[in-house]
Amino acid sequence: MTYTNISNKTFNYNYTIILVCIGYFIDFYDLSIFGSGYVELIKQQFGVIDPTQIQQLYLYITNWYTVGIFLGSIIFGILGDKFGRVYVIRYSILLYSFSILASLFIKSIPLFCFIRFLTGAGLACEFATSSVLISEIVKDSYRSHKISILLYGCGILGGLTSLIFSFISWQIMFLFGGISGILLYLGRKKVYESILFENIYRQNNIDKGNISIIISNSKTFLKTLKLFLLITPFNLIISIIFIFPSLMNLNQDLSSAIKTILLGFFLGGVIGLLISSPIMNAIKSYTKYLTISFILILFILLFPLKYINDQNLFIYCIIIGVIGGSYPPIWIQLVSRSYGTNLRNTASNSLFALGRLSGIFFNIIISYSLANMHLGVYYLKYLIILVLTFAILSLFTIKDNYNSKLDYLER
Repeated sequence: MTYTNISNKTFNYNYTIILVCIGYFIDFYDLSIFGSGYVELIKQQFGVIDPTQIQQLYLYITNWYTVGIFLGSIIFGILGDKFGRVYVIRYSILLYSFSILASLFIKSIPLFCFIRFLTGAGLACEFATSSVLISEIVKDSYRSHKISILLYGCGILGGLTSLIFSFISWQIMFLFGGISGILLYLGRKKVYESILFENIYRQNNIDKGNISIIISNSKTFLKTLKLFLLITPFNLIISIIFIFPSLMNLNQDLSSAIKTILLGFFLGGVIGLLISSPIMNAIKSYTKYLTISFILILFILLFPLKYINDQNLFIYCIIIGVIGGSYPPIWIQLVSRSYGTNLRNTASNSLFALGRLSGIFFNIIISYSLANMHLGVYYLKYLIILVLTFAILSLFTIKDNYNSKLDYLER
C-alpha cells in the first residue's frame, strides 16, 4: 500500500510539472505571436501600411497588453496565496483562451487593445506562479533550478512555435493559442497543489496574500525595490529587440528582419538554458550568475547597431538569446526564496508584473526614438546605462539565498 501511494504521488508531481510547463509554453507563445506577426496583422486588420506607424501602433497595443499583465499578475498573485497556486493557473487560462479567440474578429483598434489587455491578464501569472509551485514542490535549490530551466525552455519552444506559425498566418497563430488554452484548462483538473501552501490554507490567523507587507517598512520596501530593479535589464532587451531593424544597417524588409531576430533569440535562449545548469551547479549562487549576465548585457546592448547587417544579424541575436535565455529562471528563483509561503506568490507575481510594466516606460522612449532617430539613439544609450547601473547596485546589496529554506512565513 505504501509503495502505491508513493508511486501515485510521484506521478502527480510529474504530471503537475508537465502541465505547468505546457502553461508557460502557451504564455511565451502568446508573448511572441504578436511580435512575430504584428506587421501582417496590423496591415490586414487595421489597414496601416507605413512601417513607422506600424511599429508605433505595435508599441501602443503592447502597452495595453503589458497593463493587462500587470493587473492580472497582482490580482492572481494575491488569489494564489489565498486560494492556492493551482487555483489561479487553472482558471486564469480560461480568460486568456476566450480573449485570444475573440481577437480574431476585432477590426477596431481600441477594442483590439482591450482584448489584448484581457489576454495579458489571463496569462499574467503563468511564469511566476508556476515557478513558485515548482520551488515549493521540489524545495532543493539545484533541482528547483533545473526544473525552472525546463519550464523556461518550454516557453522558448512556445516562442519558436509561434514563429513557425507566423510564416503561415497570424489567424492560425491566434486560433492555436485559444484552443491550446482550453485543453490546458481541462488537463489541470488534477494538478498537484503545494504542500507548503496546504499547510497554511485553513489557518485563519495567518495573513495570506497581503500585498502591503512587501512595502510595509523600509527593510521590506528596499528588498522589493532591489528585486524589481534586477529584472529591468531583461525587460529592456525585450522592449528593444523588436525595433532593432530600424537601428541596424539592414536591406531586408521589417517582417523578415523580425522573424530572423526572433529565431536567433530563441535558438540562443536554448543554448543559454543548456549551459546555465552546469554553471549554477559549479558556482551555487544566484547573484554571481546574474553578475556575469549583467556584464554580457552591457556589452551586447551598447554594441553599435550600425555595424549589424544582414550577414551578422542572426549571430548577434543568438548571442542576445544566450544571455537572456536563463536570466528570468534565475531571477524568479531568487525572488521566490526571498518571501514566506503566505506571501510568496503575491510577491513573485507583483515583481514580475512590475518588471513587465517597466516595458511601457521603455516603449515610450523607444517610440520617441523612432520618430527622432538622430537624438533617439543617444537616449537609448543613456537609458541602457541608467537601467544597468541601478540593477548592478541592487545586485551588490541583495542577499544571495541559494541555500535558504522555503518553509517560513512573512509577518
